[in-house]
Amino acid sequence: MSYTDIESSDFSDVQFRFRHIFYYLFLFLCMFPFLFGNPFFETDMQPYALVLAVIICLFNIQRSVNQGKYQTYFYVSLFTIFMAILVLLFGGISLNSLRGFYNYCAIFFIPWAIAITFYTIGGFPERFIKFCIITWFIVGSVQFFVDRSFAVSLVGTVRWTDLSRGVVGLSSEPSYFGITCFYFLLMTQFFTKRKWLYVVMIIIMGVLFAQSSLGIVFIGVYWLFYLMDNMKSRRGWIILIASIAMLFGFIFLLETKFANTRMSAILTGFINEGVVGVEDDSSIDTRYNSIVDAMQDAFGNFLIPIGFRERIGSAYGGFLCELGIFAVPLLFCISRFASFTFSRAIVRFLFFMAFTVLMFNNTQLGNPLLLFAIVSNCCFSMQMDDLETETEIETETE
Repeated sequence: MSYTDIESSDFSDVQFRFRHIFYYLFLFLCMFPFLFGNPFFETDMQPYALVLAVIICLFNIQRSVNQGKYQTYFYVSLFTIFMAILVLLFGGISLNSLRGFYNYCAIFFIPWAIAITFYTIGGFPERFIKFCIITWFIVGSVQFFVDRSFAVSLVGTVRWTDLSRGVVGLSSEPSYFGITCFYFLLMTQFFTKRKWLYVVMIIIMGVLFAQSSLGIVFIGVYWLFYLMDNMKSRRGWIILIASIAMLFGFIFLLETKFANTRMSAILTGFINEGVVGVEDDSSIDTRYNSIVDAMQDAFGNFLIPIGFRERIGSAYGGFLCELGIFAVPLLFCISRFASFTFSRAIVRFLFFMAFTVLMFNNTQLGNPLLLFAIVSNCCFSMQMDDLETETEIETETE
């Protein structure tokens, strides 16, 4: 890991330990962004990770991060937040505009702080991420098998009362639980030990526990491209067999355990009648209308910035409405670096397209989990490519 313009300093053991505790606290808040509701306003995503990120960046303001491809993201996000500030000032400052501006602060400061943290702790924190995944899994297990209300008091804003839906884990609703699992899957590429075990745990959370149709779509897209990326290896055939087994298991659960759930009704309707079969679902209808409205507003205004209005139920669509053409470089970077999850060029290109489509759904680009996965790809994907190449050469030699 290379950093430039970093002045070396001698720290005492106490200072050294305190600094590491502070950085790991920041990572903890990134891994659990829904916890501990704030007393000022009601929101799904809590601002604590951003607060600590700003502190980390201010104390490391002279550090110039030159690690992997992160520098590209840094300058693009710097340009984006600069344009967001101009839009905020010219459009007028209000509570709604500040809530919208939060995402732009997050996409700039949180990745920067994560990159600094990677340098400080000496690399990708694999053991810590595994601990966080296990924590999510334990909470989800207790909620699913024992008590749906377990630990929900820790979550700031939670919607979990509908018994026909899945559990929320440590998020605010089942769909966010499923999308969280998608972000965890992006992180597992950097695991060096027992990766398969954590992948299985994440899929169980995202499919069995969350029971979110949107989450299943996200996870299904990841799994499809993960299979494509490994088809030339022996591992690819194992993944294919496991995928077929999981598909049959999922179908069995739909007809038994999930027979009376909302997810079963949606998937059954889609299989039997196509899009017409899910038109009556209010949640899907709301999400679809939010995406269409955002696209119509953005392109109807010829990608000229509209500014910060009410919250828009589309991640990429919201940025295109608010910043117009000036948001495009950032959105391209996010999708591009997300595609580094995979090693084959054709798979990266196709996942770039699929990920872009997924990000028009109702999710938040300021989600620290997403930003953590993106920065990890920026900093370490080149190292993983070299490792994959060495592994393939060794396999062919054998």
